Amino acid sequence: MTACKRQGLQEAFVTMWGDDGMECDVFSALPGIQFFCEHGYNDAVDPARLRANFRGSCDADFDDWVRASELDLIPGLAAPERSNANVGKWLLWQDPMLSFLDPQVEGLPLREHYAALAEFLEGAAKKEALSARLRLPAAIARALSLKVNLRRDLAAALRSGDRARVGQLAENDLPALRKAVDAAWKAHRAMWLATYKPFGLEVIEGRYGKLRTRLESLAARLRDYLRGRIETIPELTATFERAFPTPPGVFPNMNCARAETPSNIK
Repeated sequence: MTACKRQGLQEAFVTMWGDDGMECDVFSALPGIQFFCEHGYNDAVDPARLRANFRGSCDADFDDWVRASELDLIPGLAAPERSNANVGKWLLWQDPMLSFLDPQVEGLPLREHYAALAEFLEGAAKKEALSARLRLPAAIARALSLKVNLRRDLAAALRSGDRARVGQLAENDLPALRKAVDAAWKAHRAMWLATYKPFGLEVIEGRYGKLRTRLESLAARLRDYLRGRIETIPELTATFERAFPTPPGVFPNMNCARAETPSNIK
């Protein structure tokens, strides 16, 4: 918009796209649209006026809504203002037993990040009528907080032969994750049906269905290990390298199909 004004353009418009399944709530763009509008009526955007006008137009808190972007704006991101990384998406959909994208975010405090984000958004969703839509990113953040370290922790316990730790993860962490994934699926379904026509929901529910199935298989594999039916679980003990050699502080952007599995054979 600054460039448009510099060149004397008299008309500009903002667009939204539904690539890769239209996963996002279309209303999540409201802060960006408000920012666009502020540019339309002012030479420069005043942060205080931006927030006041968002309250006036949406009856909601601007910063609460922007906070949901932290699904992707994770610790360690070098330039959040220029990043197009969709980290939350590929961490959610990657296979829970293979988690081949974990090396991209190795060493980052993601469990703590997503747990804090979930708690914040759960509270923000109770403030105003429109902000109830923040229940979806809150539910996704909750699921991510339970998912991001699970495969790593299981792999470490299996490699060291710590059956007690494997049992603890199988009996506590995994059921909590499965419950959180179900909550995210139902929140996503509720948002979709309240906003769009039902067509296309089958794509989103297929993704949750695959994740739920793989979590059930993970539970079964862990039961077999703990009962002595199998000696190890290769899916969990396999090691992975960085699939995308991005510079430090830069994370990839990818669609669901690429994030689900390291295999290109489908």
